[in-house]
Amino acid sequence: MKTKLLNILRLMFLYRPFEVVLTYFTSDSIFGSFISKIPPNHYQYKNPSLRKAKRNGIHYNLDISDIIDCISNNFRKYKLNNSLLKCLI
Repeated sequence: MKTKLLNILRLMFLYRPFEVVLTYFTSDSIFGSFISKIPPNHYQYKNPSLRKAKRNGIHYNLDISDIIDCISNNFRKYKLNNSLLKCLI
């Protein structure tokens, strides 16, 4: 129930202007924090959903419909508590 409600609220951030604003506010947040739960999940994006990002002077082409690229696009700091996610990165 909670996830379904959050997914409905996240729909507005699938539109590019809202996504840009949200990325600005979440880019310095830690993955797993409260604010990191606001962006849409990777499975809510059409495949492919390509974005460009710059992190530490390196330019990336990301497909945010992929979980790893989605995390890379939205967050700069990683606090990985999930051992599966640690294996993927």
